Amino acid sequence: MKIWTRRISGLLIFTFFISISASGKGKPDQVRVDMTQWYRKDHRECKGPTVMTLEDGSVHIVSNRSTGLFWQIPSITGAPVDLDPDVHTWLRKCKRPPRSFNDGIQASGFKDFIQVGDYPYISWRWKVDYSTIGEQKVSKSGRLVKKYDDFNGKVGISILKKGSSTIREVAYVWSNTLPESLMFKTETTIIPLVWKMKWRRFVVESGPDNFGKWVLETRNLYEDYKKGYPGEEPGEILRVYVMTDSDNTSSKAATWYADIVFHNEASDGLE
Repeated sequence: MKIWTRRISGLLIFTFFISISASGKGKPDQVRVDMTQWYRKDHRECKGPTVMTLEDGSVHIVSNRSTGLFWQIPSITGAPVDLDPDVHTWLRKCKRPPRSFNDGIQASGFKDFIQVGDYPYISWRWKVDYSTIGEQKVSKSGRLVKKYDDFNGKVGISILKKGSSTIREVAYVWSNTLPESLMFKTETTIIPLVWKMKWRRFVVESGPDNFGKWVLETRNLYEDYKKGYPGEEPGEILRVYVMTDSDNTSSKAATWYADIVFHNEASDGLE
């Protein structure tokens, strides 16, 4: 399902509705993500108990022993790509985008993807209302133990490996027990022997001390990508998402998200 959607002008192959290209008009110093437009993904065809609401440009997610991810394809214009659910019918069931979709949007000729090389910094604000999520554990190999895979908050960025069709992901989490600055790994097999997603997570907040407070986060996305995927260069940003989940630990959590912004240089506390 789409939350507060509006149709954007411009039609490409695969029936992608997008904004008119900003190419040749000069790039802005920063790109602010539209916090009012999101697609939903869950494991129960949009019927999961996770509730997402919008208020004054902020996203509020309440998770009750459930999981729900809210995503969009951002663009340099600030307007996200608007997808037609009559064509992409998997949207109506809140499913993961199929691999053909990812391949299609890369081949569409869309020129307004945000390039990590042009916008290497990201900032956002979030606030945890409450959480009963317990401990998280990471194995000696640096992988998160699946049964502990719940977090108060998560801001994720799917990034195309430069010069290839391989999708990588960097996500920032608010943990209750893992130490700040920790990087850990997770993997999910979508299609055995064919499609495996590899993710890198960074703990940027830990513990309940800042519960009930708006916290500003700033990260060097480029450097985090390089740390997570040594020897690679990041290319286009294909997806941004926010997520609060509590299904694996049968717990509850509620978190606000606001002001996700990509920046072209370090300033105002960005490092």
